[in-house]
Amino acid sequence: MVIYAHLSVTHVFPHLMRASTLGDSAVIVFFVLSGFLITSQLESELVRFGTIRLIRFYLRRIFRLVPALFLMTGFAALLAHYGLVPLSGRDVLRALTYTSDYYDPKYWTLAHLWSLSVEEQFYLIWPIILLLTGITRSKKVAIAAILLCPAMRTFCWYAGVNRDLVFRRFDLVADSLAIGCVLALERDAFRRSAIWKRWKPSTVIVASAFVVVGWSLAHRLWPESEVIGRSFISLAAAFAVGAAAFFPSAAATKFLSWKPLVWVGEISYSLYLWQQMFLVNTPGISKTPLPFPLSVIAAVSLAVLSYYFFESPIRNYGRRLTARKQNGHVDPKDVREPLEPEQIQA
Repeated sequence: MVIYAHLSVTHVFPHLMRASTLGDSAVIVFFVLSGFLITSQLESELVRFGTIRLIRFYLRRIFRLVPALFLMTGFAALLAHYGLVPLSGRDVLRALTYTSDYYDPKYWTLAHLWSLSVEEQFYLIWPIILLLTGITRSKKVAIAAILLCPAMRTFCWYAGVNRDLVFRRFDLVADSLAIGCVLALERDAFRRSAIWKRWKPSTVIVASAFVVVGWSLAHRLWPESEVIGRSFISLAAAFAVGAAAFFPSAAATKFLSWKPLVWVGEISYSLYLWQQMFLVNTPGISKTPLPFPLSVIAAVSLAVLSYYFFESPIRNYGRRLTARKQNGHVDPKDVREPLEPEQIQA
């Protein structure tokens, strides 16, 4: 969805096929998925060990995310030095400090990193809330975010706040993450819901996809609808994620487990990082160093090289470094983590 949206921005597609708003909706879906996966992991550790090893959690996030970001940003700075892409020093600083979500960038080369800033702020805050308040109170905090964020977005939209930032700032988009958190904390109630007596999980997944895509197109025609539309997209994504996670035998779940799609999931954090500077081409604020389709080939190639030869060795080292030892031995489950939420981003 992100790649399709950015190709729309480059005007590669005919006018009727352009759907740049799909990119924003894709990020919303990712936030829900990320909240669900991270909360599932943290809750499992809290129940199993009675605590959350915060330093271990943060180190694993650093080993997983930061090296790839620094590599891509350094490459972008090199291209900018030779005039191949536009980039400012402030854009680089905001990207490397994960504060892009509170800043309207001068150029679009690194503009997509606002979503990673939201993620990092979520990683920083949510484990502490879970650890200090417990599962029940943390659930109340998440529900409060689900209710407050749409109201705050509405106020900021009509109060004159930069309208791009209304849909980027962590304090205004955290409800999507919170919906994923609640889904993880209420998984048993979700499984027992009466909806599954009336609807098949595959039907729910397909219907949710139509809601996400349909509302994305509505945003294009009616921009202010995104103020509340994000909530509907988040709820649709939560139903799709829950159906896929809790009903693995469903036909739609099996399709999502198709090996080519799984492979895309594996490299997609890298692909999300690299695609922006090659695919987004808007006069004055961004330009691609290569024409289409070479731009797509370059983005995918660099993502694959980065994932296999740079990120994976560093991530594996980080896992071994932070593996929990029990009675002098490393727990194998501590080395093999579930699929990272960042791997689904593309």
